[in-house]
Amino acid sequence: MIDIASAIGSAAVAIAMGLAGFGVWALVGQQIAVPMIKLAGALALSKAPLGAGFDWAGIRAILPFSLHLTGSSIVGYLNRQADNLLVGRYLGAEWLGFYGRAYQIKQLPVQTLSQGANFALYPAMASVKHDLPRLGRMYLRLLALIGLVTIPLMAGLASVAEPFVRVLLGPRWTEMAPTLAFLCLAGGVQAINGTAQVLWKALGEAHRLMQWALIRLGFFLPAFAFGVWMGSTAWLAGAYLAAQVVLFLPYHAQVQRRLGQSLGDVLRVLAPATVASTVMVTAVIGADRGFEMATLAPVLRLSLLVGLGLAVFALVMATLFRAQLMDSLRELRHLRRQRGEG
Repeated sequence: MIDIASAIGSAAVAIAMGLAGFGVWALVGQQIAVPMIKLAGALALSKAPLGAGFDWAGIRAILPFSLHLTGSSIVGYLNRQADNLLVGRYLGAEWLGFYGRAYQIKQLPVQTLSQGANFALYPAMASVKHDLPRLGRMYLRLLALIGLVTIPLMAGLASVAEPFVRVLLGPRWTEMAPTLAFLCLAGGVQAINGTAQVLWKALGEAHRLMQWALIRLGFFLPAFAFGVWMGSTAWLAGAYLAAQVVLFLPYHAQVQRRLGQSLGDVLRVLAPATVASTVMVTAVIGADRGFEMATLAPVLRLSLLVGLGLAVFALVMATLFRAQLMDSLRELRHLRRQRGEG
């Protein structure tokens, strides 16, 4: 509720400031409005007992965890901003605009679906952190659910990036379509990694987050530099995707070792959505090129491709992975009942 309110409220602020003639400052106002609305909503709904006080013993107890968590956030910020700095400095303002808009579109489903869920999963995981077998089973079920939604969503968006951009932003923005496609695929990996990051926090091992934030920085910076050297944001986004894929296996292997499980368990629960999404993307791209759909009106072309993608994904899941699909649906109903009881 708070996230939705902040998204709608900040958009209203930006639109109002834009209509009032504030120009680019409307975007600044939007960014300021987001945390302000979130803070107001959190205070209104949680009724936190605010008061003055100081407890050094309490601070000292959580200081190592907090310092590592803060450090990982700072390094993560560098990871997220280095690409913008390099693009703006070496490719220019126009390409920075293309890249920034593509990244914003990619982030919207990731933040809405994955990060919103992970925020609620943190206390749930922390409550069973001393029961590793149970935590491991919970983690795999969550990965299966998140993968079932985010993998086809991001892969599908990547496959229709060009008509999607034409419909949403207009033909002048079509140069950003390849960049958006690569970023969407990277976003699918990012969404899966986000659940593992929540797990490390729930286990109280924020130093793992710090270690992997530094490792990612060591991989992402050369990837960004290579993309800029190649002269386009599409190369940069592709190199970023490659770095994400390379780090995926060792990262989740370490997570699974901590839980007493194997990397194969992660690959097993993600396989249905990955295979079905691969078939879906192949069908969508094949139909788009084979039937020369680029000659159709953008809205009609996008509608047909999205409909085809949904049908193919559902058919593959129902045919090849029916048992896994039913398990995920039962898990969703279970979560809804728990939410209702809560």
